[in-house]
Amino acid sequence: MEKVEVRVRCIAEWGGSSMRMVLMETIDRGTVFPVIIAENEASYLTREWMGDEGMKRPGPYDLLSEMLKGFSIELREALIYHLSEGVFMTRMVFASEQHELEVEARISDAVIMAIRSHCPVYVLPEVLEKVGVSSNVLKRMEELVTDDGKESEPASEMSLETLERRLHEAVENEDFESASTLRDQIKALKGNG
Repeated sequence: MEKVEVRVRCIAEWGGSSMRMVLMETIDRGTVFPVIIAENEASYLTREWMGDEGMKRPGPYDLLSEMLKGFSIELREALIYHLSEGVFMTRMVFASEQHELEVEARISDAVIMAIRSHCPVYVLPEVLEKVGVSSNVLKRMEELVTDDGKESEPASEMSLETLERRLHEAVENEDFESASTLRDQIKALKGNG
């Protein structure tokens, strides 16, 4: 079965509601697609994605991870295999030494656990064909306009200090879409320096 690996590109508010949009992108960065999830799951996803271990008490994903580890079960992959009435059908594939088990899951839970377990998230090509958009369209929009409608300053002309300040402000304002873009720009700048 052919599968395409995807990852989280950014997390953003969705229309002023208690929902969030997770923008998934293919590993080759050629295609993106949106996934709408609840605010609570978005909060957990953001923590996992940003590597924040700031929770004082264990949450449900901590509990599940510890149980899997305790029973020597690993999450091998998450697979987005179908789209029905706007809902992504997703399976998590677990394995131990003796067994393999596929479990139906919400896409938010599957992605959170995949990030937490350092395992891949895949989407079937037929699903990607239905929902995918060329990432070039999004890149062009990002290059032309910032959130306030003004032309953006190229990242290459911003100092590391400016980028880090903007990242801190974006996180403080829960603007995770901008934060993810800034995080990537900082990583690229540090890698070039």
